[in-house]
Formats: sequence, C-alpha cells, structure tokens
Amino acid sequence: MIRLLILTSQDHPYANLLLGSLARAKAFEGFDLLVLEQSGLVPKASRWQGLVKYFRVAGLRYVAGQVAKQFAFKRARRAAEARGDAASPWYPYGRLLGPRAEVAAMLHFDAGVRRRFSEFAPDAVVSLLSKEIVGKALLGLPRLGCFNFHPAPLPDYKGVSPTFWALVNGEAAWGVSVHRMAAGIDAGDLLYAAPVCLEGVRSEHDLYMRCIEAGTAPLADLLARLKTDGLLPRAEPPTGRQSRYFSLPTREAVARFLGAGFSFYAKTDFGG
Repeated sequence: MIRLLILTSQDHPYANLLLGSLARAKAFEGFDLLVLEQSGLVPKASRWQGLVKYFRVAGLRYVAGQVAKQFAFKRARRAAEARGDAASPWYPYGRLLGPRAEVAAMLHFDAGVRRRFSEFAPDAVVSLLSKEIVGKALLGLPRLGCFNFHPAPLPDYKGVSPTFWALVNGEAAWGVSVHRMAAGIDAGDLLYAAPVCLEGVRSEHDLYMRCIEAGTAPLADLLARLKTDGLLPRAEPPTGRQSRYFSLPTREAVARFLGAGFSFYAKTDFGG
C-alpha cells in the first residue's frame, strides 16, 4: 500500500473543493492517506500574526473580503453536511475519504510535525493549496517524490494569491500547473500544464473555481501513476511566460482590483 501525505490549508474553500473532487473521482483509493491541514496564514507565524501582516500589507478591504468569503464557505459546508448532501462542492471533503485516511491539523512544520512526517514515512507528498514551504530535509525523503498544485501557469506567477494578481494585471490567458517540488517557492520540473479560460471571469472566486476544475484531472492522473510507480509526464512551460514571483496583495493592487469591477466573491457563490 502506497503511503500518501497531502499538505493543504485548513478551512480553505478551494482546497476543500479540490480534495472533494479528487475523492469523488476515487483518486485516493489504494493509498494509506494522511492529510495535514495547515492553519497558519503565513509561514512561521501564528494565525493572528498572519492576519496582522495581511492587514498591514493588503489593507482592510482585502482582509474583510477574504474573511467574509471564508465565513460564507463555512456556512455552506455546515449546511451541506447537515443535509447529508455529499454532491455539494462544499461538503466536507474528509467525509468523502476512505477508511484508510486520516486528517490532522498543524500550524507549521514544527518539530512535532516533522516527527509525524518521519513516523508516517510517506512514499509521496502532494501539496494542494498549502502555504507551507517544504524544506530540503523533507523533500528528499519520499521515494516517489514531492509534488505541488499551483493555480497559475508556472514558471510565471510563483508565490502568493496568483488568481488575484492575474485579474489585477489583466492577463489574457491563464493556466494551472502540477510540478515536482524542489528547494524554493513553486520551483521544480513542470509535469502538467492545463489551460484556464478567463472569458467572463468577474471575481477571484470565478477564477479559482475554474482553476480547480482544470487541475482535478491532472492531479488524478498523477495519483494514478504514483499508485503504480508509473512514469511521470514532463510538460513544457507556456510559451511567452517569464519567471516571476508575486507576494501578498498590496493596498494599491486591491484598489485597482476593485476599481476594475472585480470582487472577491458573490453572496450566491456559496448558495447564499
């Protein structure tokens, strides 16, 4: 049985959607599965420290918009669970995983998490919208490797909030990436690259939903290959793309985002 470690973010609406989509596709069958949910907003900081940093850099409108979106997601998740609506995109993904799966919480990769990592001894690690940076000491441990899904056309738009920056910068084309992880941020060989249509996108939520839809099939294929120790593909980076890194949204960028008529989400996006 292949031991698979998933790194993800706690209470992240699109991580919940992505993991749920993969579970419905039976992509986790045949694995001993451990999911570690990171609760920190920025690496090496408490949740409160991360929130303060976002407020200082991005401002009140950004923080308020993201907090409101997360509360809307949590309400939708509770409602879907109460109804027993397993087909809802907001249904708790943990209830869709098989009996050989465990979900545990962490803040960051501290000594306790590293010990848990070693005890589980994963054959492969897959990062699905986690904010945690996997260090060199852990990257070389899984025999099948460490992999990451990024909702941007790597090597462009490495870093934080690529869906936000894509709309701010008026991108005409977009895509998602799955890559083998290497030391650094969103670094390593590109394995899958899938296009994402930007036509009609008016919110960050719209774009994120399209990124999850585009990323589900490549990730399912990756998991199927890992399960059989199969040969992994090698994708070519999108032509005309440079390697750029983007950090936290700035107040000025948030003003341009809202001034262009974009929103973070709509009340109806989570069934409200």
